[in-house]
Amino acid sequence: MQRIGLYYPYVHFRKKQWIKAAALYWPGLARVVPPGFPVADPDLVKALRDELDFVTDVDPAEAAAAVAPAFLKAIEDHGAELQAAVSGNRRHSAFSSASGEST
Repeated sequence: MQRIGLYYPYVHFRKKQWIKAAALYWPGLARVVPPGFPVADPDLVKALRDELDFVTDVDPAEAAAAVAPAFLKAIEDHGAELQAAVSGNRRHSAFSSASGEST
């Protein structure tokens, strides 16, 4: 299996020059595109995707399902700490800076 690049975290390529350069170095690029997401590719990207199979759209559902149990377990095990970190009350060392001060 050939290794390809991953364009992340964006769906739309921001610069034509970048994707042209990537096409010189990579055998292909994948990007994460949820089902139903409105993709508005310029002609260059359409050609790279449809005619050359250089751009591959990947549905994130399989990866999300794979990490969901671990994610839910982390929330179950550390929910109070996570909530404190998000709310700005960072009493727990796991969410403090190396100096021990809240960030």
